[in-house]
Amino acid sequence: MQAVLEEFSDLLTTCGAAVIQPSSVFADLCKLALEVLQRRHASQRDEDDDEAPQSDALAEWDAALIRSAQDFVAAVAGALGPDFAPNFAMLLPAMARYYEPQRESAERAGTIGALAEWCVLSKWRSR
Repeated sequence: MQAVLEEFSDLLTTCGAAVIQPSSVFADLCKLALEVLQRRHASQRDEDDDEAPQSDALAEWDAALIRSAQDFVAAVAGALGPDFAPNFAMLLPAMARYYEPQRESAERAGTIGALAEWCVLSKWRSR
C-alpha cells in the first residue's frame, strides 16, 4: 500500500490530475488513503490482539504508511486544486488527528508537512 500511495503521489506531482482518471481510480485511491489515515486498512490490523502494543518495527512501518497517505492527499489536492475541496474536507479530519498534542513529534511534523505541501502545490496550480 505504501508503494502505491508513494508512486501516485510522485505521478500526481509530476504529471498532474490525468493519472487519476477515470474517476473510479480517484475514488478508490481516496478511499485507500482514508482507510490508512484512520488505521482501518487491512494491512494495519492485528487480527490476533487489538490491545497488544506494537513492536518498534511495526510502529515504524505504520508511521511510514500514514506519511505516504498524507503525502498522497497533499499531492492530489495540489493536482486538482479547488476541485479537490469536497474530498479534502472528508480527508482533513483523518489527517488532523495526527496533529493532536498527545501524538509523537514525527507524526505532528508529517501532518504539518503534508498540509504545507498542499498549500504550496495549490498556490502553484492556481497561477
